[in-house]
Amino acid sequence: MDYLSLCLYVKDEDEDYLHEWVDYHTLLGVERFFIYDNGSRVSVREILEEEVAGGRVIVIDAPGTSGQQTVYAHCLHYLGAHTRWLGFIDADEFIVPKTTTDVRTFLTDYEEYGGLGIHWVIFGSSGHIEKPIGTQIENYTLATPLDFEANHFIKSIVQTQYAVYPARVHHFFYRAGYYVVNEDYVKVTGFEIPRVVNKIQLNHYFTRSQEHFEIKIKRGQSAANIPPRTMDEFYGYDNPAKIKDIQIINLTEKILQGKNFNLLHQCVSAVPLPPKIDIIAPSFSSMTYMQIESRILEEIVRAAIKNNDLAVLTTIYDVAIWRFSNKIWYADWFIQTVNILWDYCIKMDAYDNAMRFLNKAISQNPEEPSFQMRYALYVHANGDLNGAETVLKAVLSRNSRDMDALVSLGKLCYDKGNLNEALDYLKAALEINPTDQDVQDGLAMVIGMKERREHQGRVN
Repeated sequence: MDYLSLCLYVKDEDEDYLHEWVDYHTLLGVERFFIYDNGSRVSVREILEEEVAGGRVIVIDAPGTSGQQTVYAHCLHYLGAHTRWLGFIDADEFIVPKTTTDVRTFLTDYEEYGGLGIHWVIFGSSGHIEKPIGTQIENYTLATPLDFEANHFIKSIVQTQYAVYPARVHHFFYRAGYYVVNEDYVKVTGFEIPRVVNKIQLNHYFTRSQEHFEIKIKRGQSAANIPPRTMDEFYGYDNPAKIKDIQIINLTEKILQGKNFNLLHQCVSAVPLPPKIDIIAPSFSSMTYMQIESRILEEIVRAAIKNNDLAVLTTIYDVAIWRFSNKIWYADWFIQTVNILWDYCIKMDAYDNAMRFLNKAISQNPEEPSFQMRYALYVHANGDLNGAETVLKAVLSRNSRDMDALVSLGKLCYDKGNLNEALDYLKAALEINPTDQDVQDGLAMVIGMKERREHQGRVN
């Protein structure tokens, strides 16, 4: 398993800058790159042919529009098992550690947390109208001030064993008990004040040259529900970028040991290649983005149920409601998730939480038998026998062969003293499944009570 990999979603990225991004981060200790190509005119496989052949870069074709979050979910779920840490940044973002030249060394201090959140430092055009000759590391050196609003955003490097699903593109949902922290070990989400960049920062070359930003506008947004870019946005970021920041230059010079910046790629050739890996994941060409996300969530749920992993199920419950429409309440795997969480809450005497799950479920899918059955059991246990009977009969009216409803009605009628009705329900259940032990036990209980009553009647 690798220690550190990066995930990138990209389309028509400048070829020189894409090479620079891979080379720079390779020299900082990133072992592998999972790059999702969103239909580039010149394919990423062609641009990074050498890196792909060596196994350092894995390219996944990801056609479609506004799919960055789906791509992140795909990468975390299907490729995350190949690496301990997985960073999710863009091609115009460069990680700049300030206490070491190896990001892996930096991350060892954060292994007890779900992830590390690194704050942006937004850079402007540094006065370049057209693309300048050389690296962006050297050419873009003017940054926005500490209190510039966008600099409060983070990007995440997550531990794949703790991160469950992306929440937007800046931060993630984690297993219960885990979360992302900043460099000072303080819990963060996606937008935090104040910015903390004493130990590490993320240089975000947001505008690059004016020419590059005009190309960015034409390329469109990579994430959903974000307005189109405009030149007003360029000026809004470029005008405040007046502060000289050459920390990445100093870091790169230290790594290159005096070599020219144009020799970045040559230096990478001395870095050992990671072992090749086999990728098994569904293709983006065969499913829509939402179909892929639904499949991923279902697979997470199935595995969590198998492993009795309630921490993951709790997280997925929140993710699914947030990510999908109300149709999610009709998906088999989500129905299972709700029912398991309800059962666990009841077991732990957390009745308020149990009813929070169930009331929401019934309001969204009122005819789901398993939701109605659990509601009936709850009101039965709280002494409302008539209310429970009404719910159970409603379930039975939709499916006269519902075993759970028949058995529950049998037991409820027994509790109410209506032994003949109880016997009828249990016999009907027995005809459906003669070997069901629960039915046989219920019949024995009802018949035994009837015999005792009859005996008592004869004695009296």
